[in-house]
Amino acid sequence: MPEKFDWLLVKKGELLGGDIIAMYDDKVEFDSDEVGIHKVKMKDIKELRTKDIMQLRFLDGTIIEGHIIITEDSVYVMEN
Repeated sequence: MPEKFDWLLVKKGELLGGDIIAMYDDKVEFDSDEVGIHKVKMKDIKELRTKDIMQLRFLDGTIIEGHIIITEDSVYVMEN
């Protein structure tokens, strides 16, 4: 996928390009020219890919950075 945008592929088959603002409480806050600012439930996302390096903070306080890919059953962080 092109790296100009963050990408969300929702289970309905729509592919949205834009900017991930935040991920929290099992939701992704996403800004897209197509839909504006929108919150999408993680359960409705088939795949998510970030264009930029982002931080993931775990419940134990651990923070890792990298490009993030989330699929229905896995989370990948591509560290630089």
